[in-house]
Amino acid sequence: MRKESNYGIMKHQMQDVFAQGNLALAAEKWHLDINDEVIYVRFIARDYTINVKSGLILRADNGIEADYNEAMTLYDILSREPAVPFEKFVSIDSFRRFKKYIWRK
Repeated sequence: MRKESNYGIMKHQMQDVFAQGNLALAAEKWHLDINDEVIYVRFIARDYTINVKSGLILRADNGIEADYNEAMTLYDILSREPAVPFEKFVSIDSFRRFKKYIWRK
């Protein structure tokens, strides 16, 4: 019997916590397609399905379970409120106090 890594344990714990949330509300907030079984998510040029009952995230193209980084990132993003869009672009040059840490000559 193979022992599960700490990463696997953490991912499965978060999967359970995520599944207990209001996934229909999360799908609505993020404008995602959802049915009785799965939520469809496109993230960084890859499609995923999230099981509504279990929270399990699978890669849609091959059905393989999302790895730790993929799953935890999706759980984190979907559990938050969508970011408010910026109204104005601000150059990093405008952050004077950070210049000394970024550009050393």
